Amino acid sequence: MKTVSIHGTRLEYVRLPSAHPREGAPAIVFLHEGLGSISMWRDFPQKVADATGCEAVVYSRAGYGRSDPATLPRAVSYMHDEGLAVLPALLAELGLDSPILFGHSDGGSISLLCAGGTDTPLAGVIVMAPHVLVEEVSVKSIAEAGVAWATTDLPVKLGKHHQNVEAVFRGWNDIWLHPEFRAWNIEDYLPRIQCPVLAIQGEDDEYGTMEQIDRIAAKAKDVELVKLADCRHSPHKDQPQAVIDAVLAFVERIVDKPATSYERVKRIRFSHCDPAGIVFYPRYVELFNEVVEDWFADGIGIDFHALHEDHGLGIPTVRLEVEYLAPSRYGDLLTFRLRVAEIGNASLKLEISASAGEHLRVRAQLKVVLASMETLRPVPITEEFWRPK
Repeated sequence: MKTVSIHGTRLEYVRLPSAHPREGAPAIVFLHEGLGSISMWRDFPQKVADATGCEAVVYSRAGYGRSDPATLPRAVSYMHDEGLAVLPALLAELGLDSPILFGHSDGGSISLLCAGGTDTPLAGVIVMAPHVLVEEVSVKSIAEAGVAWATTDLPVKLGKHHQNVEAVFRGWNDIWLHPEFRAWNIEDYLPRIQCPVLAIQGEDDEYGTMEQIDRIAAKAKDVELVKLADCRHSPHKDQPQAVIDAVLAFVERIVDKPATSYERVKRIRFSHCDPAGIVFYPRYVELFNEVVEDWFADGIGIDFHALHEDHGLGIPTVRLEVEYLAPSRYGDLLTFRLRVAEIGNASLKLEISASAGEHLRVRAQLKVVLASMETLRPVPITEEFWRPK
């Protein structure tokens, strides 16, 4: 088993290549449940890898499996700490660019926090039995798990997968039953998720109701729900084929989709600024146009020169709304993010934002139209537009 050091803590991980690798498919990173580890996934990650053509990357969080111990008792913010700090660092250290996160239970919550609370590029998020709030059924079942821990062979069973099983159980059980944890909620992060989400829940889940994934669908932008009958808290165990089928369809959608998002880092130059050293507001419009041009070249695969000269097409902006939120200064590095919000018959609605680290500086909505350079009339956007020769 390989290990990687994240913030001074050694985490075990394994990379599982697909038996049928698919060109261009992102890696899938598996995040286990509150009592889980690499070994508790058993052969499920490999089955997903083989079915989808994606590499599977599986790791154990601190305190689990054979990873280094975690600091106990856990804080109410323990999943925030994992999703906002540890997971982004792990993905960067392993060189995983725009992977799909696949989280179960606590791992699902951590995945949502990473997607909605950081700038980590992600191709998608898959969550099984995630938590976005604390329900009474969750507290009741976790309390019952404490009874099972004291009266059954549960410690022996879990002990096969963890080097300190007592710390694993106490770390999970104690914080979930702590009175302060009743107010834990991550719904504010959901509207900020930019990638597609697949949310899977069993109808017989003893740790949460359909309210969990229904709230994800209500607040995140692009969510597909799968609700499984005859299924408890571990859909990959109770309904493995149904889960694999849903994951395969989700991966195919991601791999085959047009380039509907794009990022570009730009440095604020002297020419962008007024005498006070602050970006002169019309210069942002020029920067937005540069980002759109870069997206065409790098994301879609056709530069503006070829679009104009070889295809006789232009992409004029017909509507622009800009919200200036904070000043940017000479030398700042801004991350520009473009997202296709809507595809019309001949038009694209684009959302563009610029941030310095976690601080949003400006955001805009643009409507551009694909038009004939000869007639200056709109031209329908076809499938060939997204995949030029």
